[in-house]
Amino acid sequence: MRSKIIIKSVITLFAIAFGLTFFLHAYKGFSVSAKSGGADIYSQNCMTCHGADGKANTPKGKRKGATDLTKSTISTAQGIKVIANGRENMPSFKDTLSDDEIREVMAYIRGFRK
Repeated sequence: MRSKIIIKSVITLFAIAFGLTFFLHAYKGFSVSAKSGGADIYSQNCMTCHGADGKANTPKGKRKGATDLTKSTISTAQGIKVIANGRENMPSFKDTLSDDEIREVMAYIRGFRK
């Protein structure tokens, strides 16, 4: 009797976990956290110029005059505008990234400042 209850409990917990996982992955725009989502977005769109450490010490970053994100003093709101609209040699990402993705990458970039 007791083993049947344990088996049913394990199956129920597994079903709940599976359902929740499926729901979260199916939900468009979901990310586990701003940091992990922002890191992925940053690596795909920003790293070529700004570098893995945000210091813009890459060949393309040097050529384009990319901002050293570790020393940037702009506000979060200003950073979001720059990411969305571009600036000087930096392209606009408003047609490439959603508003949520832009906020996620900005939150990730904030981690470069000490």
